[in-house]
Amino acid sequence: MELLEYLKLAQTKDSSLDASQKPLKVALVTNFTDDLFKKALLGMCIAEGINTDIYQVPFKQYHLELKNPGSGLMKQAADIAFIFFDINPYISSEFSEDERHVADTLADIRRYAKEQSTTLVLHTLGHAAATQHSRALTDAKVLALVNEFNQGMRALAGTYKNIRMVDAAGVVAAMGERTARDFRGMYAFGQPWSHDFVFALTREWMTHIRKISGRVHKCLVLDLDNTLWGGIVGEVGPLGIGLGTEYPGNAYVAFQRVLNEFYERGILLAINSRNNPSDVEEVFEKNRNMVLKREHFAAMVINWESKADNLKTIARELNIGLDSLVFIDDDAANRAQVRAQLPEVLVPEWSLPPEEYVHALLTIDAFHAQAVSDEDRKRGEMYVTEHKRKQLAETMSVEDYLSTLQIKMTIAVNAEELIPRVAQLTQKTNQFNFSTHRSSEEEIACWIREGAQVYTGEVSDSFGSYGTTILAIVHPNEVGRATLTTFLMSCRVMGRTVEDAFLHAVVKDLAERGVKVLKIPFISSQKNAPAADFAKKLGSGELALSAYLKHTGAKASAIQVTFPTNIHEPA
Repeated sequence: MELLEYLKLAQTKDSSLDASQKPLKVALVTNFTDDLFKKALLGMCIAEGINTDIYQVPFKQYHLELKNPGSGLMKQAADIAFIFFDINPYISSEFSEDERHVADTLADIRRYAKEQSTTLVLHTLGHAAATQHSRALTDAKVLALVNEFNQGMRALAGTYKNIRMVDAAGVVAAMGERTARDFRGMYAFGQPWSHDFVFALTREWMTHIRKISGRVHKCLVLDLDNTLWGGIVGEVGPLGIGLGTEYPGNAYVAFQRVLNEFYERGILLAINSRNNPSDVEEVFEKNRNMVLKREHFAAMVINWESKADNLKTIARELNIGLDSLVFIDDDAANRAQVRAQLPEVLVPEWSLPPEEYVHALLTIDAFHAQAVSDEDRKRGEMYVTEHKRKQLAETMSVEDYLSTLQIKMTIAVNAEELIPRVAQLTQKTNQFNFSTHRSSEEEIACWIREGAQVYTGEVSDSFGSYGTTILAIVHPNEVGRATLTTFLMSCRVMGRTVEDAFLHAVVKDLAERGVKVLKIPFISSQKNAPAADFAKKLGSGELALSAYLKHTGAKASAIQVTFPTNIHEPA
């Protein structure tokens, strides 16, 4: 879609949005007229089914709103705030007129980041790009202000976990300042940015919106012939395909190298190809120019069925939603079929010469806002291991299979080093999730300081580790009562009774802490049917802990659970 389509969409109330979905609260903090940014962002959110409530700081009032605890900005308690200022040499502003304004604004942002759990997205500022202008203003005050502000923001981002950075200066440089700016709008309406720039920057914003909304793409599915390599392997053989040091083979090798980088960042790779499996197997075995190996792919569906049906198979095999998939195929007919039959799948346009593959891959705005943890880097390996588990499961009954796995779980409580993973779980987990509330690292740290118990479970079995995959956050109420505000589990460990053992262990620990009744709210969404099934088994929204422990003890004992020995010691 183009910007105009999003702007039109923003003018309508889209009835397809999930009415039960809690609106994502967004704040725009700028020093210019930002109506166009708001409309573009709203249209993009509607297009992706994200219910949003966008608050704009009144024109030129950001310094007052950042300072005033009772301001609309502070009352908004936004989930995410985009803070973007323009300091340029073409027009005077509060930054250029007051030499203290940069320091004051940075101090305001610092206080905002410290006192609010809001995710703050800050933007770098650029210099005037015109060569003669840059020479003339080498020592100009405005350039010093820009440098001071950029350095200050980067320092804040290094200090506060809830601050993210967007390289707005890089966006301007990529398209050219003359294209990025609207000089007439700057003087006539206080809006200095062109439609092209608004479109480009709001697309950057959407990567952050998707992340905290749980709309994160997890898997990149690839065709093979003329996509992963040049030529048709069934016609030219494993050594005749385009891979090597000469063009166009070197372009396909470069493409595979970047795909390998995606794999190392925790993005799953899968194959969806209309081919003979034996021909593909020969490529992996015989062609030394293949950067990617079989073990890089979490799923490989190679047959003569439709690409749409194969994508459904891949999603089932990996136990992820179709909206987690990005599908790359050089064939326009295949792309059209998937778009028509599976609109949830992201299908980039790919009618490109191979030399443009790397650039096109890097500009897909579906992955690049994700933080990369050690667990992310192991994800591809974990899914390969999961394939081995499934092969074993096909040979025996469910009971024998679960017994053979010898599942173990280590539960940590309020582990500071796991806060980034806890936040990531709340942002990505949809299917087994009792509330689908998305939490930031700062928000979780604040809850712990206020007395909440954050339980995390690291699960492993005879094949290896699943990682930290299950979470419960419990807030104390009056004496003897508490509320389970967050209860979720990664799809990696669904179907293994891990949730029973984990909740049993959490309830047992809470009982030892003096809790007698646990309230368990459940908020239904379009995706959390597995959580709804478990909630039904629990019965009432309130658990009497002693009765629950007595009822579930035998079932929970099937998994070996370990707690740290010092969990009841004061912090």
